[in-house]
Amino acid sequence: IKEPYGLVYNTDGTLCTTYRDDDIPFPGVRSFAVETATENLFKPPFNYVHSNFLVSVSDPTGRFENVIRANPNISVSYIYHNIQTTIDSPYSGQVWCYVSPDFDGGGDVRIVGSSVSGYNGLSKLLAVYDLSRKGTWQLLKDENVSATSSSSRILLHIQTSFTTGYVLFARQQLEQKPFATSFVDGSRPSGKIKIKMPFDIGNLVISGWVKVNGWRDWTHLFCVGKYYTENGSSFGVWLNHTENVLKIFTTDGQSISSTSTAYTRAEVENWSFFVFIKDGDFMTIKMLTQDNTYTRSTTRAFTNPFDQVIYVGTDHAYNRPLNGLFSNIFIGKYRRDNGTVIWTDDYIQEM
Repeated sequence: IKEPYGLVYNTDGTLCTTYRDDDIPFPGVRSFAVETATENLFKPPFNYVHSNFLVSVSDPTGRFENVIRANPNISVSYIYHNIQTTIDSPYSGQVWCYVSPDFDGGGDVRIVGSSVSGYNGLSKLLAVYDLSRKGTWQLLKDENVSATSSSSRILLHIQTSFTTGYVLFARQQLEQKPFATSFVDGSRPSGKIKIKMPFDIGNLVISGWVKVNGWRDWTHLFCVGKYYTENGSSFGVWLNHTENVLKIFTTDGQSISSTSTAYTRAEVENWSFFVFIKDGDFMTIKMLTQDNTYTRSTTRAFTNPFDQVIYVGTDHAYNRPLNGLFSNIFIGKYRRDNGTVIWTDDYIQEM
């Protein structure tokens, strides 16, 4: 079920994922996000609008349904929103911006936190449009800005006069978290994506592309079965960002076992290809980043009841979502029916 802003809902009404067309692993492929709940704090009604700003008008470029448009003016112009902020709490702001090719202004076009006394809690927030690339939509984003006071003002700001051209803003968002997530008009719950299908847990491959956008101590890349429940067993892969390790975990309903290998955090902030193999009781995870291949293996049998559901970017209780992007998820067999291995090292490199 598709809704505005790329939100995709399960048939029971819960949020599944958000589609992303702004961040893809390679041309022609879309990504989807399994993200934590959020609220957009940068929302109408706006506190002040200059007369040359038009709010909620059609997009002349055809990319977005509605935009904020700024027409030529004779002075600096802006639109802003005042919010109450929590001191020392992290905030992240973003907005899509388009400057027409004939725009003749010379100053910054930006999303910015005000430095005016009494409204300067997020004065360090700043993201600026690259005027050398006029005629393109650009995502302006600044993340993990700590609030220094309880009152803040966020502006869409054209720091220059201009007599020709126009500026468009779309999907402005401010969130109380250290990383930006997909746009939402209002608020949304955490994503819940699960794949229920018949598969052989002794002959299984789960692969795809992943990119981590928001960091926390540990999270699930995926989980198969009900994680750490009394009457279930599960296996899967964690990303532990405190220790910077990739872990294969297994649970038998009573205990958790894991084995890990270290990675470099900056690498998985870019698109990486992962392959998880379960061949009988033997399990291997391979993470292929731009610079390295990380591999970890373990062996463990399962004796408890097993729920054949794959939870992507989370576990069965939808705890601690990945806050990252996925693309081209594949679920299939490691071996053909005659026992021949499909997913050899050469095949993985080719993929």
